[in-house]
Amino acid sequence: AYVARSLKTLLGKDFEKVYGEVREVSADKGKLMAQYKSKIFSAAMEKADASRGRVIYQRTCAACHVMYGEGGKIGPELTGSNRADVDYLLLNVIDPNYDVPEGYRLVTITSKGGQVFAGMVAEEDADKIVLTMVGQTSVIAKADVKTRVTLKISLMPESLLLTLKDNEFLDLIQYLRTEKQAPLPK
Repeated sequence: AYVARSLKTLLGKDFEKVYGEVREVSADKGKLMAQYKSKIFSAAMEKADASRGRVIYQRTCAACHVMYGEGGKIGPELTGSNRADVDYLLLNVIDPNYDVPEGYRLVTITSKGGQVFAGMVAEEDADKIVLTMVGQTSVIAKADVKTRVTLKISLMPESLLLTLKDNEFLDLIQYLRTEKQAPLPK
């Protein structure tokens, strides 16, 4: 999504003829991205600490994302992602629903008995569907599925950064932009 937005800016409507429509980020999310970006490029970023950021990552991100071999496997692996690019990073954290890859979309299943399950499809075969959410795995027999709906939204909460103080945000960004695992603070 980030690359598509960049290419649309460079190539205009010709790019959209091939790729398809590239929607803009909403005004409120664009404003929020600009606010956080200014924090990243402020003098306060010089005091950010990747080790402290690792602790914040463990608290806020690791339940769903693997980075440097640690974490949950609900969201995308972050080790090889484009984490050094501030715009890419902020777009994916502030607007996780902007462009959700098929494998990370929220799936809701209603059983024939009326029970509702929600999560990401972790596994599926001819007999069963395995949905995962933070701290929870549900195995549903396909014979028991009444409805299955795949939504174009992510399991990742949109307001994640709003729970952090400025210094915690900067520490987290410092950690996310590392090229190798940071030690835990002493």
